[in-house]
Formats: sequence, structure tokens, C-alpha cells
Amino acid sequence: MWIFALPGLLLLWKRDKNLVLWLLGLVVSMYIVIRFVLMYERGHFMNIAWIFALLVGYGISEISSMQKYIRSGVLTVLLVSVCALQLLQANRYEFAERYRKSNVAELRAVVEVLISLPKDAVVALDTQSRNVESLALLSNRTLVLFREGTVERLQDEGALRGAFQEYGVTHALDYKVQTPAKSITSGGSVSAPPSVFTKWLIHLIR
Repeated sequence: MWIFALPGLLLLWKRDKNLVLWLLGLVVSMYIVIRFVLMYERGHFMNIAWIFALLVGYGISEISSMQKYIRSGVLTVLLVSVCALQLLQANRYEFAERYRKSNVAELRAVVEVLISLPKDAVVALDTQSRNVESLALLSNRTLVLFREGTVERLQDEGALRGAFQEYGVTHALDYKVQTPAKSITSGGSVSAPPSVFTKWLIHLIR
């Protein structure tokens, strides 16, 4: 959509410089407030998307006014083609993010191990924080996040047993070091590798 947003910005600048300066100042001040005052750690484009949409809409409007110089059918085909290519590129990016590295197989392996444990088990594990909720939901077991480095440091300080007792940890999953809790392993992926057709399809989507 930059092909419409940039002309929209330039044409709006020629028409009303104060409005453009006000919009740019709003974007800058919003970033400063969100990042350095509120300390939010997330994507911030959603906060200013309406400004981008305004510029895109204005650019499309101005380009559409060129129909007096270009046949309307040709201009329509051009606009639709650009929009379609942009949407295709956006879909490629989105699918690439989703298929770049799937950890579903590893999560399934961990879930199967967790399900085999007693229902009152409390498991310490080192994984990405966003995976903890999924693993706990699928296995219906209590999970405690302990980083490998934290476990090694506590062990060196002689405080690992006390930390595990504090959280009621009964099992430790996939740690390299020996822990006071019962050590268990997930055994890696339990899924079969994707077929040639599946690899080709995922690559095509990307």
C-alpha cells in the first residue's frame, strides 16, 4: 500500500502542510509515550494504522482523479492489480511467519510425557513462556518455568533444592544438570516428517 500512501502523503502536503505536520507529530508523540512512558512491549503499528489508511485512501482518491487522462478501465485494472499484489505479498509474509519453524511436534512430545505423570505432579521445565500456557492446557498438569541457567546457578549456590521445595516441584523436564526432582525427558518429536508434497505446498505458500 506504500504505492498509494507515499503519493497520498506528498499530495496532502501540497494541499495542507499543517495537517501533515499534525499527523506526523501525533505519530512521534504516540511512540514516545507508549515506548518510554507506558513501557509497552508490543507492535505499535495498530495505534497509527488509521493514519496510514487515511494516506492510502487519499492517494487512491487522487490517483482515481487522473481518469480524465487515463481510460477508466485501464485505471481500474491498475488499481485492482496493485491491491491484489499487495495482498498476495502480505499473505506470503504472514504464512512465512507461521511456517518458518513449527514447534507443534516438540509440544506434542512434551504433552505426551506430561500426561503420563500423576495428576498432582508439578513439573519444572525450560521453554518459551508462550508455550507454557498451551502445555498446561493440553496436559492438565501444573508447570513451573525454570530457565536452564537459573537451575545451574541455584545448584552452584546450593539453593536448588530449596527453590524446588518452595514451588512444590516433583519432576524436572529435559534439564542437562541433575536436580533434586525426578528427571524426565520428552524424547523429541513424535510426529512423522512432512511428505514431499507437504513440503512443496508449504514452500509454495511461502
